[in-house]
Amino acid sequence: MIKYRNLDPSLKGMFLNPPRRQRHVIKSDASNLDFVRSRSEGNVYNSIIDAVSESEDFDEIVVWPGLWVEAATIDITQDSLLIRAADFAPGHARKNTHIRQYGNVKTPVFTIDGAHNVEIAGFRISPYDGGGTDISSGICVAASVWTHAVYIHDNFFYAYNAAGEGVVLGTAGGAGTEATDAVIQNNYFQWGGSGSAAAAQIQMHDAPRCEILNNKFDVIGGHGLAIHYTPLATTHYKSAWICDNYFCNADGHGGCVGIDVGSVEPGRLVLTNNHFINFASDAACISDYDADNIGINWNGHVKVST
Repeated sequence: MIKYRNLDPSLKGMFLNPPRRQRHVIKSDASNLDFVRSRSEGNVYNSIIDAVSESEDFDEIVVWPGLWVEAATIDITQDSLLIRAADFAPGHARKNTHIRQYGNVKTPVFTIDGAHNVEIAGFRISPYDGGGTDISSGICVAASVWTHAVYIHDNFFYAYNAAGEGVVLGTAGGAGTEATDAVIQNNYFQWGGSGSAAAAQIQMHDAPRCEILNNKFDVIGGHGLAIHYTPLATTHYKSAWICDNYFCNADGHGGCVGIDVGSVEPGRLVLTNNHFINFASDAACISDYDADNIGINWNGHVKVST
């Protein structure tokens, strides 16, 4: 067996970063349009949907800054597709590539259905929200087909209203529509998610072995809800992880909830090292949990009681 450490340095990159064909999405009046065209081998598009429709497995789509209001869902069907903003940083910083469905079409911004190992990074994403239960999502994973190992990171989910959902994993009550092994990491969620509308900023309908790590949530409104986890059937024997996240009840409403997990079998969920600020009680931080699934979490500077 050839060991990675024994490879010639010029070959190591072949294993860490597979070669990808780049497709660029850029505004027709962008000041750097000529520069991008000259270095993109003709793969330049004026809409994200057009670039995705012509992509193949392992392609990379680079979306340049601007407000992108697509006419339909950006439906990703290619395995190992990487779609990212050309310019981004953690948190709110450099989120000048904005994809918006709010006020436009009632449809998810992105869907990933049966496409595995997809990565989405660096966008400001605003889901459709017409008020009440008239809502859609930012990124919907495994709406109808099993989908594996999606990586969603460093995005800013900016909702304009109280209920629109940021990320949806799996389908409620669906058979064979698991979103398995997804990692949702280093994202910022602003508004959106409402318990009264059965909506959450991250909705985990069927999400075995998924990891929700190091995200930040501004929970706003009288029924604000950051994460909702639907317990898996006992036959799954697969854990999900919700760890190292930060939740702020931004306007102090007593009805806001950080994490609502329902009644979960022991060992099916790991809840630890989450931090909650300005929540009314421990039950508002983490609602309906089983003590066998909870580690140390913090309500302000005090441990959440188990």
